Amino acid sequence: MANDETVVRIFHELLLETNAADRGAAVEALHAAAKVTVWRRDQPCHSVVAGGRVGCLLAGVVRRYCIRSDGHRQILDLLVAGDFLGLVPSSAAFSVEAVSNDTRIASFRPEEIARLVDLHPVISQLLRDRLTAAVRRLEDHLLVQGRITALDKVGGYLMLLRERTPQSGTNRLFLPISRYDIADHLGLAVETVSRAMTTLRRYGVISMASPRELEFQGPAVARDLLT
Repeated sequence: MANDETVVRIFHELLLETNAADRGAAVEALHAAAKVTVWRRDQPCHSVVAGGRVGCLLAGVVRRYCIRSDGHRQILDLLVAGDFLGLVPSSAAFSVEAVSNDTRIASFRPEEIARLVDLHPVISQLLRDRLTAAVRRLEDHLLVQGRITALDKVGGYLMLLRERTPQSGTNRLFLPISRYDIADHLGLAVETVSRAMTTLRRYGVISMASPRELEFQGPAVARDLLT
């Protein structure tokens, strides 16, 4: 049994729109079956999805990436709390790595997932919903990456991050990743990312209390500039 209250909190939030009785039973079953592991920054954590396991990120950030033939890293996806790993088979060419210290992942053996899905239809629906969310996330990223200018790409990327990591309804964003990660996810040079963020600040789209703490100065202004 997982001895981690974040399992209960995360799955309760993910199943919030289901019937209370169904939600309670499903959360209890997930909590009992989960194996929670803790990972350090830059530590490979592919084992959470090895052998057909399914993982749910409880805290921290995880990146999926590959090393291109020219030696450069290409980040394919970034996952935050509530996102799932292992819902589809992953290529051996892709690596999975914790971005932050105290990254926590609840993982389930494939036979456990099959049993939980049979016993709790809401868990089956949850997995479908999270798979749909993953596809939508990748589509949103492709739209941002397909923009013409680096300014549009970086600005759109920051807005997507803000939508995925809301902070009590504010316009603030604490960047959970470095500018190097942003660059490798967008296929840009880190210097280009830094210049774009400086330009966004000069245009009054964002303000920055520190390199990782920023705030959008009026979402309408940001959308006019970046859409």
